Amino acid sequence: DKLIEQATIEFPPVMVESEIDRMLHDQGVHPEHEEDMARYLSMIGRTAEELHEELKPIAEARIRRSLVLAQAAIAEGIEVSEAEVDAELERMVAGAGPQGEQLRQVFGSETGRDTMRRNILTRKTLSRLVEIATEGKFGGQQAQPEAPAEAPPPAPAAAAADTTGETPAAEPEQEAAIAGEPAPEPEE
Repeated sequence: DKLIEQATIEFPPVMVESEIDRMLHDQGVHPEHEEDMARYLSMIGRTAEELHEELKPIAEARIRRSLVLAQAAIAEGIEVSEAEVDAELERMVAGAGPQGEQLRQVFGSETGRDTMRRNILTRKTLSRLVEIATEGKFGGQQAQPEAPAEAPPPAPAAAAADTTGETPAAEPEQEAAIAGEPAPEPEE
């Protein structure tokens, strides 16, 4: 968050509108279909303008975070190989049990692979930022961010493909390290 606060970022309003549309798609709402949008607005008890104003700051924050992380990845020369995408897909399929093949179909598509590529890039970039931020703070040893023990539980196929381009939020430990603060105590 500190890195994002310090960055000077400008982006066109059309990016905010696109991000709001992506956020609505994430909720299963299709803003391009008037009936679908009207039904959603009725269900949440808001007007389109109220919803737009509510989502605008969230969309702007997501765009800022995504742009800052993308620049950090470029500056650090962080890339994702096809082998890494293949390995991630196999980990997800292996951990999905009976839905593994369905997950393979969703994430095996080019759109699904792009989503995984972005997620891996985000994870690698955050790990590198943690490494930079914590350099020298642990008795001269660099902190090694913990790798996820296993793939997260799969989402239902309809919602599984995150094609939003959204960069997932940092884990609390990563955010604390980036901000130069001690990691939060795990909740019991």
